[in-house]
Amino acid sequence: ERRMLEQIERLTGTKVPLLPVPTVADLAARRLAATKTALLEVLQGGDVNRVRGILGELEQEYDVKQIALAAIELLHSQKAPADETDIPVVKPYERPVRDDYLPNKPFAGGKGPTPRERKGPRAGWAKIYIGVGRGGNVRPQDLVGAIAGESHLTGKQIGSIEITERFSLVEIPEGDIDQVIKALRSSVIKGRKAIIRRDRDA
Repeated sequence: ERRMLEQIERLTGTKVPLLPVPTVADLAARRLAATKTALLEVLQGGDVNRVRGILGELEQEYDVKQIALAAIELLHSQKAPADETDIPVVKPYERPVRDDYLPNKPFAGGKGPTPRERKGPRAGWAKIYIGVGRGGNVRPQDLVGAIAGESHLTGKQIGSIEITERFSLVEIPEGDIDQVIKALRSSVIKGRKAIIRRDRDA
């Protein structure tokens, strides 16, 4: 989702901090604190009379402290997931500075910000040209919503999105592009009809 994150940062003008994923030890400590909180709630006002008879039976064979420890362990184990594996730590993502994503960089001919060098789609993908961009207040979620709402594709099946001042490019699986183009041509994006076609410069 890093490309989408870059688009969100570019459109909002705000950098989104990337925080480390909690470790298994962090989660275990949090669960232990939750167990303690649950026990305190019962001790401070819970109804324990219905289990008093069980305690009396257990006291005949075990020490009260052992019984309490077993009860805490039982409660705590119910909060633990079946599989505990740390997510591998990866190096922080270094976002490259790309001229085609600088919002105030003029394009040759004075037509406003447009990708300086448009890249072709990945293998098995095609790009749709949509004749509306930042000038029409279009956001990535608007394009994803339009495509997902008018076609059989879901948001996860939509590839990279590039938005310039005057147009947008969206990656679509090659086998679905004709159906998506047809669907979008009969719909509106941000309240307006837009030119929809296969990207000629891909």
